Amino acid sequence: MDVRGPGPNLGARPTGAHTGVLIVLIGLIIGAWVMITPPGGGPDEISHLIRSGGVARGDLGTPVGRASIAAFDLPGDYLIADVTCWAFQPAQAADCAADRSLPDQTITLETTAGEYPIWGHLVAGVPSRLPGPSPLWWGRLGVAAVCAGLVGWAFAAVRKRPLAIAGGLVALTPMAWFTFGIVNPSAIVIAGGFALWVALAHRHDARWLTAFGWAALVLPRRDGLIWGCLAVSVVLIATRRSPRRWWAELGLGPQLVVAG
Repeated sequence: MDVRGPGPNLGARPTGAHTGVLIVLIGLIIGAWVMITPPGGGPDEISHLIRSGGVARGDLGTPVGRASIAAFDLPGDYLIADVTCWAFQPAQAADCAADRSLPDQTITLETTAGEYPIWGHLVAGVPSRLPGPSPLWWGRLGVAAVCAGLVGWAFAAVRKRPLAIAGGLVALTPMAWFTFGIVNPSAIVIAGGFALWVALAHRHDARWLTAFGWAALVLPRRDGLIWGCLAVSVVLIATRRSPRRWWAELGLGPQLVVAG
């Protein structure tokens, strides 16, 4: 009689608990970047915050001069510190920037991010309306949560493949981690692209990861659809799959997400 019992199932699919733990761990890493990056420290973060606050209020902005510049009437706490005293000056501490917020007033703010699709800005804009901390911190947390979910889910999908995990960690450079912690639609695009590549290459039970990675990659930027189609094309060629076969493997639910 064999009393040893079943051994570990090394091919087991990731459970919800495993995925949740990985998402929390990734979230802690991104959260550290959220906290250590001074307000306005990301590329065009101030412009993206202003547009996020506008679209979350159903306002697409009033054109000002060139079509790419738009103005929004927002609460004064969307006005954050002026970064010009420390930007591009590595020896200067960021605390030289004085707080300019006017939380009890409504002011007009201009942004150069007026031509972006609204989807990435909604991710930051909706939480930016919450009470308490300034809109910047809520907006960063909204972006960080989406990025942590996608990246953690992708690592959970390959958790039994050390080389895939190592390759993913190499692909996610410090610049990517930094971008995940600021208000910028490109953060969601990067996280979505990472998730899509992993899902396409992994294939096993990664249909929904494919769908949500695709959506995060193609929606927040106008060039997103180009990168999404390029990723799918490269992987299908490398794995010798036809587009028709890949589409059939997705199943109805993910197909609706991708098509939508």
